[in-house]
Amino acid sequence: MIETSTVTDNVIGTHPREVVSPRDKWKLIYILHVSKWWSMAFGQWSDVEETRYVLAQRWNGDEGEKGNPISRGYATWFVLPDETYPLYIESRFIPDDKRERIRKLLALSCQKRKKSSLAIARRRD
Repeated sequence: MIETSTVTDNVIGTHPREVVSPRDKWKLIYILHVSKWWSMAFGQWSDVEETRYVLAQRWNGDEGEKGNPISRGYATWFVLPDETYPLYIESRFIPDDKRERIRKLLALSCQKRKKSSLAIARRRD
């Protein structure tokens, strides 16, 4: 079950609970913030190299719309760049009861990515 924290029930378009694509890459863990127009989530993103924890956002859209982004007709999340995480970690968009766990998981993820990037750079030299 997906846990929803800061929720308003006045979402007009696609509710973030319904956004699970692409299923082979994205795993929704927490919906952190939901408002009428946009939402923020914490999840796992998998690509060819690794699986990592990420923050993601999306526009919910107008009534009857899928919002933005969409891919192949399915509502999706936009994975935020790692560099923006410090801007959000202390914000009101991440609930207090989730903040420390998310901070730790994102830090582990960032360290892991830096190490793997460094290893790739060394192999090229």
